[in-house]
Amino acid sequence: MSSIEIQPLASYPELVEICAAWNLNEFGASEDWGLEELTGALRGIIEKDSGELALIAHCDGLPAGFVLLIECDLESHSHLKPWLASLVVARPFQRRGIGRALVAAIEAAAARRGDKELFLYSSIPDYYRPLGWHFLEELEKEDRRFEIMSKRL
Repeated sequence: MSSIEIQPLASYPELVEICAAWNLNEFGASEDWGLEELTGALRGIIEKDSGELALIAHCDGLPAGFVLLIECDLESHSHLKPWLASLVVARPFQRRGIGRALVAAIEAAAARRGDKELFLYSSIPDYYRPLGWHFLEELEKEDRRFEIMSKRL
């Protein structure tokens, strides 16, 4: 059985660029967001006391995935706060429960700070349904279909 540890990315600033690269590989670049911008955004989250949070998972001592708790992930839905964002598990570590552990850790962090509900959007909503997430609305973005989901904490 693998050992999974989840800690703030701020404790591992040397891994910020790896997390940014994972994010880029998983979700792709845009005109405004490349590796440099993603790295800068992650550094901003871990270096400021903004209330946002980046968590990293280690599996058997190796970096394996990360997730964010941010105030807004969709400008069109800025009235919904906060958001679980950028859940990424590196391919060699998938199917070991790391994603579920990261989701649970972000949910717990949001609840500890007093949030009553959490939001996300995903092209794979069936991953989140068994974890207690519910459909809120459909979203078309960049010719792809997503679901905006929520979970009461």
